[in-house]
Amino acid sequence: MVAHSRIICLVLLISCFIFTNQVLAHKADEQTLIEQLLSLDNNVRLQAENRLIELGSKIIPTLSDTLTQLEPEYDILRRNVVRILGKIGSPQALPALLTAVNTDPNPLVKATAINSMEKIAEPEPEILQTLEKALLDPNSEVRIAAADLLRRFGKQANTSKISLLLLTGAADSQVAWAAQRALLAIAPSTLQLQPDVLDQVIARLANPNWQQLAITVLARNQATSFQPLLDLAIDSRINPMYRVPALQAIQMMNRSNTSEFAVLEELLFDPSQPFLIRTKIAEILNQDEQNPLREASFQNKIPIQVENLDNIDYNLTEVTAIIGLPQEAKIADVSNLTVWNEAGQQVPALFTPISYWDNAENLVKVASVSFYPALTAYERSVYFVNLKPGTVLQPAANKPFKTAQTKVSIAQANFLLITDVIHQPQSTWVTQLIVSADGSGHYTTVQAAIDAIPENNNDRVLLYIKPGTYHEKILIPSNKPFISLIGENVETTMLTFNETAQGIQFSPDELYVTWGAASTIVAGNDFTAENITFHNSSLRGTGQAQAIRIDADRAIFYNCKFISHQDTVFANGDSRQYFLNCYIEGDVDFIYGSATAVFENCDIINNRQTGGYITAASTPAERQFGFVFINCNILGDVNRGSVWLGRPWRDYAHTAFINCYLSEVVQPAGWHNWGSTAKEKTARYEEYNSYGPGANPQGRVPWSRQLTFEEASLYTTENILKGTDNWLPQIRTF
Repeated sequence: MVAHSRIICLVLLISCFIFTNQVLAHKADEQTLIEQLLSLDNNVRLQAENRLIELGSKIIPTLSDTLTQLEPEYDILRRNVVRILGKIGSPQALPALLTAVNTDPNPLVKATAINSMEKIAEPEPEILQTLEKALLDPNSEVRIAAADLLRRFGKQANTSKISLLLLTGAADSQVAWAAQRALLAIAPSTLQLQPDVLDQVIARLANPNWQQLAITVLARNQATSFQPLLDLAIDSRINPMYRVPALQAIQMMNRSNTSEFAVLEELLFDPSQPFLIRTKIAEILNQDEQNPLREASFQNKIPIQVENLDNIDYNLTEVTAIIGLPQEAKIADVSNLTVWNEAGQQVPALFTPISYWDNAENLVKVASVSFYPALTAYERSVYFVNLKPGTVLQPAANKPFKTAQTKVSIAQANFLLITDVIHQPQSTWVTQLIVSADGSGHYTTVQAAIDAIPENNNDRVLLYIKPGTYHEKILIPSNKPFISLIGENVETTMLTFNETAQGIQFSPDELYVTWGAASTIVAGNDFTAENITFHNSSLRGTGQAQAIRIDADRAIFYNCKFISHQDTVFANGDSRQYFLNCYIEGDVDFIYGSATAVFENCDIINNRQTGGYITAASTPAERQFGFVFINCNILGDVNRGSVWLGRPWRDYAHTAFINCYLSEVVQPAGWHNWGSTAKEKTARYEEYNSYGPGANPQGRVPWSRQLTFEEASLYTTENILKGTDNWLPQIRTF
């Protein structure tokens, strides 16, 4: 009997051992299949995908674990996994797909997860709530996918009808069309903006997430919305968080009947009205002289607009802003400045000087202020820095504060004291986003701040970047114009990344494949940058390593550095660019592209011992100007005579050096034909009044030109960059 029991136990142990090994082998097989989804061999990849789909519900737990365990850089694999979960077609996959929609950092993974839910999701509360949240995603693909799935639910998605109505006002036409199609399937009468719908849209005006969309929809439907909005705007009992966006919607209507606005004119001259109400009314009535923003700049006070983006009341929170101090105010000590609210109550505040009007650091030019107000949910209000010395109210050390998500704006007149780029003065607000790697600003990365800027913004936005090395690939897209990056110090504020065009890739495919290896890409027009170092930290010899790619028209760079080796600055496209007092370092073709660009008072440095080529222009034949260097210095700690002024990337390359200092590093012949004698007949290479040991007008290649005085007189910044809109970049220098 005992022997028999032993035999049974032995059999059970062997069975458990075999089963465990089978489970482990099965798990290993599953993991191998998942890894094969990244194979470069299409057949291997397709076989793995088909096998995973055949496993059906059995593989769902493993796929779900994969989604949650993979690092952010494995976005391609996560996207394949959510797609396979959808093809399996089991409701058991829904929790994993919902998690991906709600938490995955990659928008394409989110959009794919929503699309994968199409055949298995039902209009249950959790799913509807997830899709409602996805309608607000910054990425258009995610919003479109959410709208399409809601459309499939039809009338059962009625709870999202107002959100979809607002999305019909999206700047992205594809998003707007997807929202309209969904609305036609769910509640088509909503588009008529009946009174009950109108009330719900107006209710969204206070919500920062929906505010601009609500303004757009209301402005487009002025026949039904104008009078309710006007009634709301003039009602002093209503919170400004509703009244100000109501006035913004009225402003967008461009109504010409001035009699309708008589009541607004009364409010403009009513000092009891909130500051924001009077500033917006002055804009609508085109009464700039009466705009409180204009008045404030002459009354020794600096207005700061603060908007609480949270639906939370804060008894005490910290608000930080960067302000410019007028030179005529002669402020040598910021420690005795004070902050007040509109009700005349002082708010605890701390000031820190950042830069000065004079080299002796006697008069403060730019300062940081942190103050500590109480904010109600979605509150929008104005605080004032009093420039007259006063009794300081320090924040209480024993009163902890909670950090609110706020939007901070300063008057454009104050922004003009912070920037050295001269802009047309306007009585408007400039949104201010502070980036600080240590967490003391609004954002810790530059890209996060850029992502927060609305698409197709029409107003200047200031990104103030505190000292630090920001290792990130940065894209300013074409639908985000009017962005100004201002660093606190060019020597200590660096934007860097380390990709190259020869396969050293760290960013997602949608960035790398579309935009290449540039560390920073600027595609939004009317861009400016000051006091920033743009850098590519890839090793020499690894190929193209652009520190910056510029596709933006009317782009200005002042007191900036650009450091890499090959192809440092890619001045691209049919654009105009202006560089003043900049430092550009590289080795081969380190300023190249098809743009029209002026480099004035810049140091151009070759950093390879054996030298290289400064420029590789690809100027179109019909364009008069390509790269023009005015009063620049050509330098480098490299072999004598090893640096060529340029070579033609395309046949009609145009490059000119006007009044430039050429050190001994410049090759006596000056210009290279890139191995093509044909290009000698078309390339346009010119100099005027070059001086220094590298100047050699008689010894230059015969197919280059020395300009006459009359010809050189056309080479002014104004003439080169004027285009068809008479653009003239201007910078305040000291």
